[in-house]
Amino acid sequence: MSKKILHHPLFFLFVYLLIHFLLRITLSDTLQVDDREQIFYSQSLHFGYDMPQPPLYSWISYVFFKIFGVQLFTVTFVKYFLIFITFIYLFLAAEIVFKDRTKVKILLSSFLLMPSFAWHMHQGFTHTILLGLAISMTFFYFLKLHFDKKKIYYFFLGISIGIGLLSKYSYLIFLFLTLVSILISKSKKNIILDKAFLITLIVGLLISMPHYSWLIENWSQIFPLAHERLISSNNLTVFSKFREIILSSIGFLTPLVFVVLLIFLFSIRHLSKKNGKFIPPTIENFLDKYFIIMLILLAFSLVLIDIKEVKVRWLHPILMIFPFWLYLKAFKYIDLKNKFLKPFIISTVIFTTLVFLIRIAQMTIAPELGYKGRINTPIVSSLRKIPLSIINEIDTIKTDDYFLGPHIFGVFRDKRIIILKEAFRDIDNSNLKNCLIIWDNDGYDDNHKLKFEKFSGKINNKYGYSLFYKFLDNGNCK
Repeated sequence: MSKKILHHPLFFLFVYLLIHFLLRITLSDTLQVDDREQIFYSQSLHFGYDMPQPPLYSWISYVFFKIFGVQLFTVTFVKYFLIFITFIYLFLAAEIVFKDRTKVKILLSSFLLMPSFAWHMHQGFTHTILLGLAISMTFFYFLKLHFDKKKIYYFFLGISIGIGLLSKYSYLIFLFLTLVSILISKSKKNIILDKAFLITLIVGLLISMPHYSWLIENWSQIFPLAHERLISSNNLTVFSKFREIILSSIGFLTPLVFVVLLIFLFSIRHLSKKNGKFIPPTIENFLDKYFIIMLILLAFSLVLIDIKEVKVRWLHPILMIFPFWLYLKAFKYIDLKNKFLKPFIISTVIFTTLVFLIRIAQMTIAPELGYKGRINTPIVSSLRKIPLSIINEIDTIKTDDYFLGPHIFGVFRDKRIIILKEAFRDIDNSNLKNCLIIWDNDGYDDNHKLKFEKFSGKINNKYGYSLFYKFLDNGNCK
């Protein structure tokens, strides 16, 4: 392998993601909440699903499940495959903006100092990962059109917008901020006013219209789910909502901003504006407007919208491109080689190593120390303890447990499965034989727990997890 490849920032990110991927599939076989959701919904293709999210991530998962099977490896591979493509587009965008490989490396590494990328995306993100990809694609193609208005770039921008509209509904916030910022920028508004922008609109609409038509038809079913997640019943004050947004913003941007500011403070005597000539002023002006409009939009939302909380991941649509704006400002003054690069690299390596160590501890020694989490629950190992003599006598496994059910897919790959009365891997009902009903001790009251003696068996596993199963000889498996 050539030194050029080894020193490429994308190679470093590939290795970084590969390590996270291997940690996930080797240290724990328990699915996270979002992974379980994908297994449940991605068994078939529909224009929409019974969840307040667009369907594209489930469609992608469906394709990969057909290739690799329904298992932890597949849901994890899909996640890191999409993350890597996201970093490719961030790299391409950074090359347009900064035109300097050292600055590009700093920009890409900065995402490893943002908790949503350094931690949360490894823990449970699905739709937010696809949202990040759509944002990076859209941002890149808008940048390309700033310098070259080829129709092919309008076409790919349309694809990017279509992907965004099918990734997560909050993508509309990013798209709104971007379009308004462009329209009020003299040097950029021609991108949208050009007739070729019709190509973008047509492609984006063709890609997203089937789902949004479905959404309109099923609005009465989907809206209550979204309302329950987002809207507060406590009538939070403006101050409370402001505090929520500030705390979530800090959670999204720290320790990145802290590290950059700290390095600035220690090198303030050596700051100069010698790098300013390398900064594309029109791009900087566009991002200035983007974040000003963002602040105005947030101010209106504080007054007009009731919310129960502001989760860090909800800020992806407005803050994901923040590192570009931060360094467009900072690179005017930074002495990259002497005063910034070394402490930045040290900080990034320390934080990244710490994340690796915490993830390893989370999936290995944490349960032994009494710290239990979903990822430590021994669901798969318990399922594999069900006697093979029973498994060989059944063709259907039933459960009413939404979280237990997806694990059954990966352990019993040749069985018909019924989850919450919905059948998967269905077969001819006239040939059905025996059933096995499975549940665990999570989410059941004491009366349910006491009934296990009447059933076929109970499996006790460490950390207080128990699995119950009932064998139905020629039972009702339909």
